[in-house]
Amino acid sequence: MTHPPAPPCSGLLPFGSYSVRYFVDAGIMWLVARDVLNVLGLDISRNPGRWLTKTPETERGFRTVTSAQGPQRSIVITLAAAIDLTRQRKRVLDRQVRAFLTHSSALLEAAVA
Repeated sequence: MTHPPAPPCSGLLPFGSYSVRYFVDAGIMWLVARDVLNVLGLDISRNPGRWLTKTPETERGFRTVTSAQGPQRSIVITLAAAIDLTRQRKRVLDRQVRAFLTHSSALLEAAVA
């Protein structure tokens, strides 16, 4: 099974020493789940998908994205799903990440429009 490459409207959202890869497809902002989980400080060494079990199937999927090793199939989640992940716990970092994602989406919407 092949997956379409990320659309041209893609890039990196910097957060501290991390970068979150994103792309916009049909007006929906998608984020690479592994990057979001890294920013949240969640262990992704084994089965990173376990953090996404409560994420609806309509808000997650697979996409071919660019990585340091070249194109690879990755789990992607919508911006709304990423924000929901930050609401599952009550840490200060989660609130900071939620604010970062909200701010980044507003900037991106303005740039795309």
